[in-house]
This record gives sequence, structure tokens and C-alpha cells, in this order.
Amino acid sequence: MNKKSQRENAFKAAAIREIRERRLAVTRQLLGNQTLARFGAEPSIAGIVEEEEKHSAAVYFPVENEDYFFAVYLDTVPEASLRFTGMVPGCRVYGRIGSETRDLPELLSLFPSEACEQWQKGDPISNRSSARCLFSGMTIEPDQRMYMEPEAKLDGLLEVLERYPEHFPPADDFFVHIQIAYYGYREQMSGIHLSAKAMSRLAALGLELDIDLHAGGPDLFAEP
Repeated sequence: MNKKSQRENAFKAAAIREIRERRLAVTRQLLGNQTLARFGAEPSIAGIVEEEEKHSAAVYFPVENEDYFFAVYLDTVPEASLRFTGMVPGCRVYGRIGSETRDLPELLSLFPSEACEQWQKGDPISNRSSARCLFSGMTIEPDQRMYMEPEAKLDGLLEVLERYPEHFPPADDFFVHIQIAYYGYREQMSGIHLSAKAMSRLAALGLELDIDLHAGGPDLFAEP
């Protein structure tokens, strides 16, 4: 087993210990009315993010029937130990490119190898509907990990789009806009922060930004 795997196993063990023992009041409140998704006997883990320079790590657990996550934050030096816990949103951050006049191959040629979804004008919108797509399009979503912070995902998406300055601002016969879909726990929603730098980068590319906020989950558990 390599050092990275050993460290991640230590992070998992420390995080699962807090879920089992619920030493922090905030853990008891957040999980009192909610159930974590499970893989066998243990809670499922969506991902682990370590920030070595900050001597910290976060372990993300999916919440059953919800799109947000329970996170256990750890100190990593001198060993993995509990710092705090909280709910974090699930989110998607992607660029949508579309055109009513350009066909799909033309759009794909603008951003080669970047598309994660694509559709042609006239394609069925879904298997459950007879409606057809009114324009050809594609999406670019570099980071598809739902538990990552939207600000970090936006930064990564802008880095990809900035590789193609010749296409910005977009021409009249196709559009590009950024979509943020945010799925938070209604009792602990941190929201989205757009820095002046991020807004300047969006403006320099001539991009519109759509933000869809979704709040869900049960009431916060009140300890007796």
C-alpha cells in the first residue's frame, strides 16, 4: 500500500469514527434526522480532498435521497484528528454552448475534446418526451465531483474556456453561458461567493452566468 492510500485510510477511519460516536453536537444535530448512504456496513464515501499545505483534509459522505453531502473536516498533522463537521452542497458548474444554425460537428470543432455532453438539433429531449431539441449544443464540465466547492469548479471551467480566446466574446450564431446548479441543505446553506477576479474573467469572455439554487432536507434535529 502506497503512502497516499495509507493517508486516505487514516482519514476514512477518523471520519467514520465521528459518524459512529457523534462526539460533536453539530454532528448529532445534522445527522439526527438524516441517514447517510451506505456501502455494505459502512457509510459510503463520495470523495476525500486533502490540502497538504494547510495540514487538513475533508471526507465527504452522500446523504441518502439528497444531493448534498455531510463532510468531516480533519487535521492531518501529526495524525488524522477531528476538526469539525458540516453539510456541504452538491453542485454542478458547466459551460453550455449552443446554436440554432450551426450543427453539432461545427460546435465540437470550437472546443475540441472538451465536451462531456452533446446533442444535435432535432434530437429527442428525453426518452420520456416527444419534444425535440431546438438547437444543437454541448456542455463542458471539467470537474464532475458533486461535492467540490462551486467557486473552485468555476475557476477550473474558466481556465478551460480561456484556452480558446478566439471564440470570445461568442459570435452571433452561437451562445456560451455558465450554469451553476447548487443543491444545499436548507438548514446550512453557505451560498456562492463570486470574487472580483472571477467576475472580471467572466466579463472578459463576454459570458452570462445562471445560478439555480435548490434547498432541501429535513428540519435540523433538536437535541433533548
